[in-house]
Order: sequence, then C-alpha cells, then structure tokens
Amino acid sequence: MLHTGIRPGELISLTWDDIDFEKKRIAVDKNTFQGKVGDVKTQSSVRYIDIFPQLEDKLIELYEETGNYPTVFISHFKKPFYSHDILNKRFRELLFNIDIKERSIYNLRHTFASHMISNIHNGVDILWVSKTLGHKDVSITLKVYTKYINEDEIDRLNKLKKLSEVLVRIL
Repeated sequence: MLHTGIRPGELISLTWDDIDFEKKRIAVDKNTFQGKVGDVKTQSSVRYIDIFPQLEDKLIELYEETGNYPTVFISHFKKPFYSHDILNKRFRELLFNIDIKERSIYNLRHTFASHMISNIHNGVDILWVSKTLGHKDVSITLKVYTKYINEDEIDRLNKLKKLSEVLVRIL
C-alpha cells in the first residue's frame, strides 16, 4: 500500500494473475468485503498501478512464498483474507512496537498520495497520481490528499523513513 496507494480491500483481492512483471504493473479490478470478492469502489477505480523497483523485489520474494496459491496475500491458514481487518490490527501493533502514533492501515494510501503530491515539483505527474489512486479526476485527489501535506514535513518524512525501514525488514 505504501508503494501503490491501493485500497486495503483491493490489496487482499489481488491474484497473481493481476501482477504483470513483464509490463511492471498491477491490474486492480476487484475488492474484497466480508469475504466476498466484488467490484471496486467506482468505475474509475478499475486501473493499472505501476510497480516500482523496490516493490517488484518484494513481490518476487512473496511469489516465491505464495505463488502456489491464487491470491497474492494469504492468511496463516493458507486462505485468502476474509477482510483487511487483521492486516489493520497487525499494522497498528507494528506502529505501537516502533513507537509511532496509532493509525489505520488505510493511512498508507494517504501517505503514498501525499508523498507523491509533495513531489510534483520533482516531476511527479498529478494526473498519474490521480489515476494510480483510482480517482475520476485530479480535483478529487487534490481535495482529499493535500490536507495531509500541511503537517510538519520533516517529522512526517522521518516517520515515513522509520516505517519504511521496518516494513522492508518484515516484508
């Protein structure tokens, strides 16, 4: 989520057929809610998400572990996740253990979006950000996510760096 901005229900719905290592993209076209795989939030939510190199490395590692199963993410019971609640619980435990204020796993989507928007001056295209998030248009992206950029940038980036280091170690 930190490298894609994907929604939690979309994340647990991913199958290995959705991952295209050759084209370096992830197809997002379904969502899981209470154990049922269904449609994504809106029609504009059907999209492709680019795979960054660091994400590709992690996906390859994950494929070596779970590639025999159709879904990318499986529970310790070797089944698809019923909901993203357990991921949210584990994420909150992780934050507690590294002394970061409790947040929802959905905040990784916000972090991705605000980080990308903050880097528009470095060549990040706001239209690309909007499409990656599955928004109908750029105005939605700006309306929803620019409010997260106002927090102290240095503190936020330090927290993001700390979280990224921990996530890289455990993923």
